[in-house]
Amino acid sequence: MIKVHNDFETQSECDLKKAGAYEYSMHPSTRVLCWAFKAKGFFDKCYLFDFYEMQKPFKKLPVKFQMYWRNFIKDENAVFVAHNAFFEQCIYNNVLVRRLGWPEIPIEKWRCDAVKAAAAALPRNLADAGAVARIPIQKDYEGHRVMLKLCKPTAAWAKWNKARIQVESGVRLGHKIREIAERPEPPKFWTPETAPDDFKILYRYCKIDVLAEEKLDEFLPELTPFEQRLWFIDQKINMRGIAVDVPLVKKISKIMAAESKTMTKELDILTMGLVSSGNARNAILDFLTLEGIELPNLRAKTVDDFLENGKVTGDAEKILKIRRALSKSSTAKYLSFLARSASDGRVRDLLLFYGAQRTGRWGGKGVQPQNFPRGVLKDIYEAIDRIKNCSLEELKFLYGENLMPLFSSVLRGMFIASPGHDMFVEDYSAIECRVLWFLAGHEKGLQMFRDNRDPYVEMAAKIYNKSILEIDKESNERQVGKAAVLGCGYQMGGKKFVSSAWDVYRAKADTEMAKVAVSVYREVH
Repeated sequence: MIKVHNDFETQSECDLKKAGAYEYSMHPSTRVLCWAFKAKGFFDKCYLFDFYEMQKPFKKLPVKFQMYWRNFIKDENAVFVAHNAFFEQCIYNNVLVRRLGWPEIPIEKWRCDAVKAAAAALPRNLADAGAVARIPIQKDYEGHRVMLKLCKPTAAWAKWNKARIQVESGVRLGHKIREIAERPEPPKFWTPETAPDDFKILYRYCKIDVLAEEKLDEFLPELTPFEQRLWFIDQKINMRGIAVDVPLVKKISKIMAAESKTMTKELDILTMGLVSSGNARNAILDFLTLEGIELPNLRAKTVDDFLENGKVTGDAEKILKIRRALSKSSTAKYLSFLARSASDGRVRDLLLFYGAQRTGRWGGKGVQPQNFPRGVLKDIYEAIDRIKNCSLEELKFLYGENLMPLFSSVLRGMFIASPGHDMFVEDYSAIECRVLWFLAGHEKGLQMFRDNRDPYVEMAAKIYNKSILEIDKESNERQVGKAAVLGCGYQMGGKKFVSSAWDVYRAKADTEMAKVAVSVYREVH
């Protein structure tokens, strides 16, 4: 088999981490700086294309190269290998194919070394995987530093552009900001003319990456045929993406921005200027200490416990409520929705194949759809309809002054069907529990499923010493039962139970209740 190992180095105004590989590749400012490739068994050396010198359509390239490249793509025994290959696919498809007319490469001809590393229980990162595997060619750290410098706008341009945006927004600013904005626009990017030595290092770095990937690929076992087919499906899903209700996301983001600004201003007033941001963790803890309130941390469960148990009142209570509202990670997902769907209203690159190393379980990327909060509303569609049609005042009348829990609850509704299509949402009922008990040969537990009983409700009833009829399906008690069945089935103990029950299932249980839950599970199952 001919393996074409390849690696792109690029440059863009777009933030790759925020926008994701697909939107990054679609951004008009994104360009390829260089591209290195090696085909062992065909070319014995690593070749590098300098795209600063070669901004030509594919048909203008040397005829011999065109022939070789088309033959690679057509050859059933040739595949294209990259580390984190989704990025290379996006750059190839959306820059080389779309702009310069290069021939398309089917997804089925791509391979990914990062996935092979994860499947073999090695780190996904090339440098770390290479170090563990002790391959003879290691990551070039000097080149990595230079790459980070060249891949984004210059510091001078970024400073000028930030000042320009602030001035154009009409915000009242100091004379220094205006002075910076009024200067002539600095060079946006470093070029081979302005940073020749850095570009030489970048070219070397790109080639070393390809050679390191090649050695790592030789070291790693291949995916099984089933895993390889599954990865192709994963790549198609990630490349196709899911449609997003962009107008609704924009409306919610606008409301959240205004509400955050109001709450931050109130926080500043309540703390007499000592805390000017909801993310200022140490400053908030220090101010509360001055008020005679000692909190071990500002984690969600800690803050909730203090608020619900009446341990804080007055200004301190208001400060913690503001902190809780501003720090909701779930509401930050709206910004990610916008950043990752800018080109056509579809959010892509959502799944990370072999995100849990060796087990094969998927991880999440971007908006991380597997990690959406459970929410506090039963009918999110009614809530979404109200958000679309109601004013801010009406929403506050219906859902209270703090709208963040509302927006957190309706996150799933941001995914919509594509025009002319329907969306179906499917889930396996209690799949973890069923598989665990099946593998364990736990017939008594499996019979509960055969009898169409709810193991979470029954566990909650035993934990709280109640009848199953007294356990509501939406209650915290059932969530504690669920946390017990799923966590303790995998040997979880009482100490871990408290944090895990809250972090995963938003189930509240103190240390004593955790001990009871673990003990009851072990006795029953």
